[in-house]
Amino acid sequence: MSKDKQVKSKTDKKPKGNPNTNRNNPPESSNFQDFYNEVKNNKWNYGIIFFLTFLVIMTMYLQYKSELHQRNVRSSDGEDEGNYYEVLGLENGAAISNVKKQYRELAKIWYL
Repeated sequence: MSKDKQVKSKTDKKPKGNPNTNRNNPPESSNFQDFYNEVKNNKWNYGIIFFLTFLVIMTMYLQYKSELHQRNVRSSDGEDEGNYYEVLGLENGAAISNVKKQYRELAKIWYL
């Protein structure tokens, strides 16, 4: 034997596993209908999964846009702007030291 015949190229290797699962070798004709039905069902399953995922994403997007619109409407009305002195329980024009003191007291009540 010559050296050329002994050395096999990498493309000459046989595929691993069941030869019926190889794309080049279709399944036997008796099992072909079962194979076709399985592939057809998987396509439907993937379509349903894709559709549900798309539906969830679109629902989330529309909810986000709705909330964003509501925020913009409220901020343009000017109703959310309150008197911060009233929130702190102080009179308008109170000293900054009093504002800081009152803020710290309310922060202790609400956050700690």
